[in-house]
Amino acid sequence: MRRSNASLSTDRAREHHRASSASACDVGVIIVIIIIILSTVTHHRASFIDVARRRRRAMSPARPTWDFRTVVFAVSCATTLASGALAFASSFAPRASWLYGRADSFVLVAVGASVGAFAYRAVYTIAPHARGGDARGCWRAMVAQTTTNGFQYCVYASLAFPAARRSNATPALVPLMILSFFQLMTTGEKMYGGEEDASGKNLWKRAGASRAYAAAKRRMEFALVICATMEISFLTTIVIDLAVPKRRSFSRLIAYVFWLRTRYHCKDDTVYRIKYTTGDTSRYHREAWSLLDEKLAQRVPGIRRALIPLATWFSTPS
Repeated sequence: MRRSNASLSTDRAREHHRASSASACDVGVIIVIIIIILSTVTHHRASFIDVARRRRRAMSPARPTWDFRTVVFAVSCATTLASGALAFASSFAPRASWLYGRADSFVLVAVGASVGAFAYRAVYTIAPHARGGDARGCWRAMVAQTTTNGFQYCVYASLAFPAARRSNATPALVPLMILSFFQLMTTGEKMYGGEEDASGKNLWKRAGASRAYAAAKRRMEFALVICATMEISFLTTIVIDLAVPKRRSFSRLIAYVFWLRTRYHCKDDTVYRIKYTTGDTSRYHREAWSLLDEKLAQRVPGIRRALIPLATWFSTPS
């Protein structure tokens, strides 16, 4: 009787062990299935995210980089703006101040930075022909450069800023400063206008630079008319200088009139590395001369009639 009871207990223990093993096995199988399902879902989710990222990268434009040319133009334009601002500030400084004494240097640095940028663009435009040994192509590229805004502004710098007391011609910096401002804003918008941080904006946008760039671009036509007007009005300064023996130069006057004529017929619509939104240089100069012609017709019609032969020569292409 005792043996039968013992065997019965042993059988029950074995059955309980088997049931426990079966249940443990079932739980293990379930856990394995869950792990497989989770890994499959995670893998597909990762693949989906990777594909989505690739699509976004393919659809979004490549991030611009600060190449050598971009750096050269950015530094040159920033130097022109900073030095030009100091040159204008020196005009209001006391004569005994350090700022007033450095006025000529500020003007020289501003002009030199702009001329350097214009010359650099001309060099890298001609360079491919020179490296390829194409003498004819190199000559054609050099001749083509003489009709560009860059070359014409180099001539402008030599005529508007003589060696003696350059600070007297500080207002002539206005066209160079306006164009430098547009170049800097265009570079900034290109580099930082498309970037975003965690807040959805970057420092460029938070500072309102993108809105300022958009507003400046809408008013580019007006700004270029101001440039043309300042270039034309500087002719008055050269004429007044004829009354001062130390600054008198008839050759400078004649050269500047010829230079204004080239501006009147200039078909270039780029400067530095920016493109005008509407029209070319000749459009803005023609508009400025038209406004001046209206003023002369209203106030001094006699002088206007006397200048008709000169105006005819001026407006006729060579």
